[in-house]
Amino acid sequence: MDAGVEGGTLTTRLVRFRGRYLFVNAAIGAGELRVEALDEAGQVIAPFSEAHCVPLRGNGTRQAVRWRGARDLSELAGRPVRFRFHLRNGELYAFWVSPERSGASHGYVAAGGPGYTGPTDEVGSAAPGVLSRGWHERGERQLGHRTEWVVRSTAEGR
Repeated sequence: MDAGVEGGTLTTRLVRFRGRYLFVNAAIGAGELRVEALDEAGQVIAPFSEAHCVPLRGNGTRQAVRWRGARDLSELAGRPVRFRFHLRNGELYAFWVSPERSGASHGYVAAGGPGYTGPTDEVGSAAPGVLSRGWHERGERQLGHRTEWVVRSTAEGR
């Protein structure tokens, strides 16, 4: 998803996850990204609102999304929810929900890399040599718990 000064939104299809921590791969630069969680009817689930989301700024392949009033997403685990991303002046490449604070996706890492112990990301930010800020890779697919989540953009004006 790309968004300019005017901003844009992207709403996912219904997803179910087993993790606790939402992460994004995004190049936000001078803008910001906020996320909210919606129930099956499209209503915001408190406290996971855009207003309670701590804005993300900057570039990183593993940026943690947090909300004031919530430790993590555990109360939503196993429930069908949608995520709505509100982005201004930036690019969102991928998102995933991890069971660990490290951001380990448990998804496939293609050709591997330094610090990975196998074909899947089991270590997150603990992998030596893994870059988590200032590097970005275009992509529209993120494997989370070996389930592929393909996000289709519903950004205004796109």
